[in-house]
Amino acid sequence: MQRPAITLLEMTVVLIIVASMGFFSFWGQPKNTQNEQAKFWQTLDLEIRQTQSRVKFSDERITFYFKRKSLEITDNKTHQKIINYPKDIQVTNINPARIVFKKYDSQMENVAFGVIENGSAKEYRLIFGLEWGAFKFEPIPTSLYRN
Repeated sequence: MQRPAITLLEMTVVLIIVASMGFFSFWGQPKNTQNEQAKFWQTLDLEIRQTQSRVKFSDERITFYFKRKSLEITDNKTHQKIINYPKDIQVTNINPARIVFKKYDSQMENVAFGVIENGSAKEYRLIFGLEWGAFKFEPIPTSLYRN
């Protein structure tokens, strides 16, 4: 008597393993994207606030370059920090935006971000110019001040 190449039990076990791998990889993906976006918005907010505190009590000049895929922070001497945007966030300004923080005279530009959330495109703006150091996100990203 010949044994079949694949028994029904073996085929069922393989299908369960493949289905569970597919389910968990699909289920975890949106949460990872939301966590990346939350981390980015919180990091950006924190970097701006820390930079404002640094220049308020020193004569430093710190520049933020909002490029298409990354944010570069430099003091035009030695310190440089690069923050890459998550894959579903990019700056939609035509030219890279530049924000300069100085003690008395800061140069501020508004920055527009194109974001894909839950399959739909949204636009967020980082707006400066209310008074020295004041900025706001419009509309406020849902993950900026809470998880």
